[in-house]
Amino acid sequence: MLKNAALPLIMYAVLGALLFLNLPSRFRSPQLAPSDAGNAGVVTVPDQPLSGGIYAPSVNRLMAQTGTHFRVDGWLGIRDSQLVVRRVVLMMDDKPLADAQLLMVRADPSGKAVRCEWGNQLLLTGIEPGDHRLQAVAFLQDGRRIPLDEKIVMVLD
Repeated sequence: MLKNAALPLIMYAVLGALLFLNLPSRFRSPQLAPSDAGNAGVVTVPDQPLSGGIYAPSVNRLMAQTGTHFRVDGWLGIRDSQLVVRRVVLMMDDKPLADAQLLMVRADPSGKAVRCEWGNQLLLTGIEPGDHRLQAVAFLQDGRRIPLDEKIVMVLD
């Protein structure tokens, strides 16, 4: 009888600890901008050895506020099995900000490529208000650097 009464208490304690530590958010897929949310699963890799993009609304202008966190998510498509991507770097005005974290790998609907989802939370400190170029750049094992996508970010004060 006592075991049955303690079980709900233990379950609530574990659930409370998970919510307090914000662990469920670490297992969610990346949040996509509304215009890409419906299409993210069906984006096909263009007929190139390596391609990629930043998920964003149909316009190429994003908005953020200085001193806050800014979530950037995107994708990377590899058609050439000889290419080895060492990392994806997020850059602001040609200066590295952070490495993107590779989140998920899956086969492209065409069956001829591999798609990777990537993302990172950027802290926009020390960035002046105004328009800035946000770039996603792939660095390959052989030392090459391939630009994947570029967006304009309007940083507000």
